[in-house]
Parts: sequence; C-alpha cells; structure tokens
Amino acid sequence: MNRLAGRVCIPAFRRLVRAAGAFRRDRRGSVAVFTALALVPMVAGVGIGVDTARAYLIRARLSQALDAAALAGGRVMDDKSRDADIQMYFTANFPQGFMGATVSAPKITDDKSSQTITVSASATLPATFMKILGDETITVNAVSTVTRANTGIELVLVMDNTGSMNSSGKMAAMKSAAQNLVNTLFAGNENQPNLYVGVVPFVAMVNVGSGRAGWTHTPTYTQFTLASLTRTTNSGVSSPATSTMCATTSAAHGFKDGMLIDVAGANQSAYNGRFQIRVGAANSTTGCTITAGTEATKFWYIIPANSGTTPATGTVKAYRPAVSYPAAAPWKGCVEMRPDPYETTSADASPSTASFPKAFAPSTYNVRFYETRTGGSYYKQLMKNSSTSTDYYKGDNEWTTTSIDESQASGNDSKTPNKGCAGAITPLQEQKSSINAAIGSMQPWWGGGTAVPTGLAWGWRALSPNYRGLWGAPTPADLPLDYGTSKMNKVVVLLTDGVNEVVAHRMPGCDGASINTGYRTYRCPEDSDYTAYGRKSERRFGNSIDTDSEITTELNNRITSLCTAMKAKGIIIYTILLQVNDATTDALYRDCATKPEYYFNSPTAAELNGIFTEIAKQLSALRISK
Repeated sequence: MNRLAGRVCIPAFRRLVRAAGAFRRDRRGSVAVFTALALVPMVAGVGIGVDTARAYLIRARLSQALDAAALAGGRVMDDKSRDADIQMYFTANFPQGFMGATVSAPKITDDKSSQTITVSASATLPATFMKILGDETITVNAVSTVTRANTGIELVLVMDNTGSMNSSGKMAAMKSAAQNLVNTLFAGNENQPNLYVGVVPFVAMVNVGSGRAGWTHTPTYTQFTLASLTRTTNSGVSSPATSTMCATTSAAHGFKDGMLIDVAGANQSAYNGRFQIRVGAANSTTGCTITAGTEATKFWYIIPANSGTTPATGTVKAYRPAVSYPAAAPWKGCVEMRPDPYETTSADASPSTASFPKAFAPSTYNVRFYETRTGGSYYKQLMKNSSTSTDYYKGDNEWTTTSIDESQASGNDSKTPNKGCAGAITPLQEQKSSINAAIGSMQPWWGGGTAVPTGLAWGWRALSPNYRGLWGAPTPADLPLDYGTSKMNKVVVLLTDGVNEVVAHRMPGCDGASINTGYRTYRCPEDSDYTAYGRKSERRFGNSIDTDSEITTELNNRITSLCTAMKAKGIIIYTILLQVNDATTDALYRDCATKPEYYFNSPTAAELNGIFTEIAKQLSALRISK
C-alpha cells in the first residue's frame, strides 16, 4: 500500500477493528444484524478506494503545479518579482476549487548558498464515502525543490572599447550591465562549478597581453638598395621651395602609394629621412617619370629645396620603418591580423600554426607631408601652418625615444608605438571578483575606428581548444574544452556601438580630392589611423580595397565569415548593437546571432542592463532535484 492510501485507510481500518471486536463480544444479534455488519467493511472499502483515488488526482495536480511554480521562481531567484511569479504559475496550474478542493497559498523558502528554492502547499477536499467513518475532509500535501544549476558554460564577453563609448554614458552602462550578468550567473558565490568567463576588450586591435610574446613575431622588412636617387627642383614653388626625389630600386620594392618609407645612406643628409612616397604609373610626375614597365622599381618623394649635388652619392637604401620599441615604450601586447584564412574561417588556428605580428605604429616625427596645388604648372607643396611659418605640419604619431605618451587620457594625441592599444584580454577564469575587476577596468580608447572582426576573432580564440593550456594561470590548464563537450556550452556575447570603419586620416592638408592639374587628374593619397590591419595605404585587404566604403564592406564580410564558422563549431553567439540606427549593420548582427532572439538593438545605454539580464536568464538552466 502506498503512503497516501495508508494515510487515508489506517484510521478507518482501526474503527472497523473496534466494531468487529464489539460484534464478537455481543452474541445476542441475529443473522440480519450479522449481515448488516458485514456490509460495513464492504461499503467502507469502496468509499476508501473512491476517496483515495480523488486524493491521488489532487496530489498529482498539486505536485505538477508546484513543479511549474518552483521552476518559474528558480529562473528569477534574485528578482523582486520571484514570489509573484511563483504564485502566478501555481494558480495557473492549480486553480482554487479544482475538484472541489481548497488549496493553501504556496510556502516559499530558499537557500542562496546551495542555490535551491522550495515551494510547498496543501489541498483539502471534502470526503464522500469516508464520511460514513467520520472523516469529513481529506488533506494532501506536496513539495517541490528546484536547484538552480547554471549550465556548464565557457562565456566570453567581447566588449567595444572605442572612443565613442565614452559618450552618452555608454561605457559606464556597459560595464554595469556586464557585471550584473556575471553576478547573476555566479548567484552570490565567488565561483560556480563549470562556469568560466573571459573578457575581450577591442578597439581597432586587441591586446593579448605582453606576457604572450611567444605567440608573436616581430615583422621584418627588406631593405632595397637604390640604383639611383635624383633631385629635380619644382619650379614655381616658393613657399617653401621643394624638390622631387626620384628613386629607382635595384629590385621590385612592393611599396604602396602613400606609405611611409625610410631612406638612408645618402651623403646629402637632406635626402635621408622618413617620407610619404608616391608610386604607380598613374602618379608619374615631373622629375620622376613612372611607366607600366618601371612602376615596380620606382617611387618619389618631396624634400625642401636643397642646393646639394644631384644625383645623390653613397650607398642609399629604402625600406619600411623597422619595428623597434624604445625602452620607454616596450611592446604592450597588441597584435596585427594574420593572413587569411587565419582571420576568418580558420581564425581559431593556434599561434604555432600562424603567429601574430606584433603591433607597431611607426613615428611620424619630422615627416613632412605635401599636397598638390594648381597653377601655371603642376607642382608639389609642403604643408606649413601658415604661408610665413617655418613649422611644417607633422603626422599623427610624433613619438621619439625620449617623448612617449601612451596614456588613455591623451586619446588621439597619444604618441607611442603602441598607439590605439587598449587593455589586455582576460582569458577564461572561474573567480567572479577577477572577472568583475576586468570589466570595471575597461576604458574607452581613441584611434583606429571600429574593427569588430578583430574582437570577434579573439573571442573565438578565447574559446578554442586549439588554445588549451596556452593562456596560463588563472585559466585552468584543461581549458578551453573541446567543441561539443557534453553539458558544456561555449558562448560569446558581442557588444558594439559602431559601424565597422577605419578612421580616415588623410595626411595633413591632403583632402583626397581629385585635382585637375591641366594635363591630367591627380588624387592625393588617402590614409587612415593605424589598426590591426595597418594603415589604409598598406592595402592589407588587397590593392582593390582602399576606400572607406570598401573597407567597411570588407570588415562586414569578415564578421559574416567569422559568425558562420563559429556557429558551425557550436558556439552560441549573442549580439548587441548600441545606439546604431543603420539597416545594414542591424541585419549584419541579427544574422550573426545564433537565433534572431539572441540579437538585441539597444536605442539607449539605459536599456543595456535589461538586455544583459535577459541574456543571463537565457543562460541559466535548471533541474528538479526533489
């Protein structure tokens, strides 16, 4: 006999025993009396069976209602709405008066340390046949205990730290919302079993941490010996007077139009230095004729007028600025992109498969930039602050070995080989306080624009088993786990407030416009801030991708490739677009998310907390423990 039947039947059985005993002691009865007494246990048995069945039905419905209520409460254990939600779910599943029963309000208790919530209730229904035996009502009880169990998760928060996040309270709101998500998942504890969180701040590049130099290599560039270096005075240029230096290398140089190139070794010191160069047959000019047959080995640059010898003497070489960090500014930890497919479909390849170039922003100190003017003839004009000034316009990163400024507060005015390098990645770890500290330390960094693929690729690498054991303490040595590990999810939450773009930086005075010189149309070279993809003039995406819109399209395409590859590995992606009203960008991030409901567009920073709270709820899984 089950426990419920026992509780219902035992009192009635005892009364039957007492009645039978009285019958044995009284022998004066007739056969009729005996027959009547014999019917008592038969009627009682039927009544007990009917009322027991009713009690079972009530208890089953009561247990079902409590399970639903407890699960609802468990999902919002720390919310003010918890008890109201429990009551709502309980009432919906066990309405008052069900099968004539009267039900008590559910009693709710919780234990935050063990993350359990218990809901109990009782239901009383009127007896039918059992009234013969003196039982007017039947009371049944039920209880449900739910243990809140955050699903095994490796979670990486990929957070936009660009300068625009400094406006409208966006950075503060993002940090607060992200910390609330972490606190919800850890539920008041310093750690939770099988819960690991990492943080990837990104701007236009990502900082992997200076302690991970073993993942990188220092880029080296070929030095090309010049077969000739001649000077031609630019007639008509008087403020200041200039000369065109025409260089021919002994081998194909591979330089791009608008690059900064070092020239050294000329006996005439004015010919040496760092210069913005022009290449290509389309940029042939007076004093340096470049044809389709000579463009691979020729380039030109401008110097102030010089009375030295023409051509130059000495062993002259030309080369891209060497990567060399001064003692005052050692490598901070930022890296450039790797060649494809290691930034898209195979972005999770380990450093041993393809190492990362160390990020290095060459100094523009004492570089004299120039533009073209129209007049009686075509000529080149060095840029000055005014027509009478002797102060030339400089570039955007005038650092020297003795003048370094890489503080976050300096913004775009910082001067350092680490320009645009934000805070370092916090890899997967299990300590809530450390994760929240990493989130709290994020700051907006200026320069470079918004290059979301760099952050997203590193979010993937932070979850990739190809990086297992590489991150070092406090990341456990067995993390990240294999893709598809049972009862473990890999999740990326990506937030950005910007359209993909590089900050267009046309060298001082050069507006990038087409200028009619009288015999052909000439365009000043365009460039950009330094990013993980170099400057725009380096054409890292290919020679055909060199305008702002083309680069934005390329970065968008890379996001699509990354999201597709990550989702194919089973990584769950949430995307959040903050204060961006752009249909193309909206569609891009909606498609990137694993499900449409995993994409959020936040019109204001104030809405971020609710979005992160919703994500935290979706990441929380529950199991019934009793």
